Amino acid sequence: MMRHKSICLNLRVGCVALAFGLWLAGAATSSARAADDIVAFCRQHGTLDYPDRVYFGARYQPGMVPPQVKATDATNWRCRDGKVLVCMNSADGDSCSKKDPSLTPNQYIRDDCTENDNISRAASAYSASTWRCESKRPVVDRTYRLDGRGFMSLMWLPYVVRNGKPIKPHAADFADPR
Repeated sequence: MMRHKSICLNLRVGCVALAFGLWLAGAATSSARAADDIVAFCRQHGTLDYPDRVYFGARYQPGMVPPQVKATDATNWRCRDGKVLVCMNSADGDSCSKKDPSLTPNQYIRDDCTENDNISRAASAYSASTWRCESKRPVVDRTYRLDGRGFMSLMWLPYVVRNGKPIKPHAADFADPR
């Protein structure tokens, strides 16, 4: 012990650097563990609509989702008010994206109806509404409620862990009682 003190006294800079290095290594390990926890990540970041690039950093590649999200069979996730939400995407891959709340059909929907006289479902083209075409004219079929960030409320469900494991959410489990 005495020998260690004398070495440190003689090499103050080296001892400080060694101590700092050990502290930094511990902090990095702690940060890496925290970064792997999407719940802690969202608590730290509050609200992120598209968190993947921030979460993965330089390792990010399109389509990557954290293992906790994969375990729920969700295709997308985001942070909202410090909580994790997951989305189960639809066959067309459009259900988890932000939506346009306008009840005025965009050009893509108008073109779809121009090309298809009477169809029961026109392209939604990121609209909060589904559309049908009547005599080549777009008509709103149904409009979905959007949350405060512009996402379809019914598609985004809370990330829940039970008995230490993420559960696979089902919309019926979190149905809006209104």
